[in-house]
Amino acid sequence: MEESEWARLLKPLTPHQRKILSLRYRIGLSEKEVAIMLGLSESTIGTTCAHCIRELRSLFSHTNTRLAAAS
Repeated sequence: MEESEWARLLKPLTPHQRKILSLRYRIGLSEKEVAIMLGLSESTIGTTCAHCIRELRSLFSHTNTRLAAAS
């Protein structure tokens, strides 16, 4: 995935959330590595990732539903 596409997809998130997801999924660090790097607990990283993924799924699902209805 291109960097610009990644940035566009994560735009609805806060800068902190974008950083965590980028380190975890774009760069491929483990939750433990991200936690150490940011000075947070491993559970905070896991919870944040799960929350962000749910939020993005909901947002994109809603967007796709609106686009389908407009067709």
